[in-house]
Amino acid sequence: MPKHRPICLVRNNKPLRDALVAIEPWLKRMEDHLSAAYRAIARYTQVGPHPMEYEVAHEEFARAAAALKRLPPLLQRIQGFVCERVAAANLNASVVGMQTAEVRDILAKLSAPKKRGM
Repeated sequence: MPKHRPICLVRNNKPLRDALVAIEPWLKRMEDHLSAAYRAIARYTQVGPHPMEYEVAHEEFARAAAALKRLPPLLQRIQGFVCERVAAANLNASVVGMQTAEVRDILAKLSAPKKRGM
């Protein structure tokens, strides 16, 4: 790792600032969807299999997965820059991608509850 990295001032770099302003809300929204999915999965596994909890977890996962598809073009806009906010955005995107895969695997392993009255 180089001893001195170039300083990237976001406030003086309009394209980078605009790209980060576009990325950060998407990451926050995806984190919120994944958090809701984790909560629904926890309620489903701890309280008892209830169809609504499974459906909520599945819907939140679907929303996070749909938002994940929009992220690569946004990340491409900050690819050449080196600074803390860019590193944080890349790290958050990586974490959100891994969490999405984890929720997908958990939902695949859980069996959907049987509907009552059918």
